[in-house]
Amino acid sequence: MPRLETLCQERGVKLTKPCRTVLGVIERARDHPCAQEIHRRVQEERPISLGTIYRVLNRLAAAGILTRHAFNGSRMRFEAPSHRHHHLVDVRTGQIVEIDDGEFMLLIEQTVERLGYRLIDFKVEVTAERVTPAERP
Repeated sequence: MPRLETLCQERGVKLTKPCRTVLGVIERARDHPCAQEIHRRVQEERPISLGTIYRVLNRLAAAGILTRHAFNGSRMRFEAPSHRHHHLVDVRTGQIVEIDDGEFMLLIEQTVERLGYRLIDFKVEVTAERVTPAERP
């Protein structure tokens, strides 16, 4: 059984056909699709209304099975929870790049500890634009 379906069973989320279809799309996603993009991908498998897609996504996010992101004020995007990582958003293209840097994470943890706090959670979103080699300093 796929990992997200197992999470649904563990958390008491009913695995309807639309839910299984949405989970399959999310499991295969290599990006951070919005509800409209998930709807487009779902249509390749079976006709499901956009309203049903929204209801399924909201139910899955509320149960902690999916993570919701609103990058740079854009549409809500979804991904399956995985190891801790952060995101860089390209302001020109809207591309979302995952930042998975252990040294960065360690620096945050050490800084919080040095300030006398215990880290509970943190999120980082970097907004940037790609530069050509000629534009680099």
